[in-house]
Amino acid sequence: MSYNYEINYSLEKKKNDNSKFIYKNNECDMLFIFELILTNNSNESTIIRKIKKNNHGNLLSSQDNILYNLINKYKLTVININNPDNPIIIKNNLNHNLSSNVFLNDKIYLEIIYNSNNLMEINFQIQ
Repeated sequence: MSYNYEINYSLEKKKNDNSKFIYKNNECDMLFIFELILTNNSNESTIIRKIKKNNHGNLLSSQDNILYNLINKYKLTVININNPDNPIIIKNNLNHNLSSNVFLNDKIYLEIIYNSNNLMEINFQIQ
């Protein structure tokens, strides 16, 4: 499986105060690429891509204006830039009888929430 993402960031090397020969690298320890494909009742797809610096947080919020009742299924791909050969891939259908759908395995906790405005929110935590 190959992905065509390109991440450009500058590495800033700073001299370590304890030694004149050792430099430390200040690059970000955690950086994740998220690709979320939402499929609606008409079998049309919406693709949302985000980059997050934390292993937990909010992937979708009510400000993204995704109507919960119109989405039937989703596919989420998470790529850790420190380990791009082992992506996390989740494909699942939404159960609209529940106010939240939870997916949990040894790599990720994913919570898809139906809020009071009929909008979708998604929270995640990567192990």
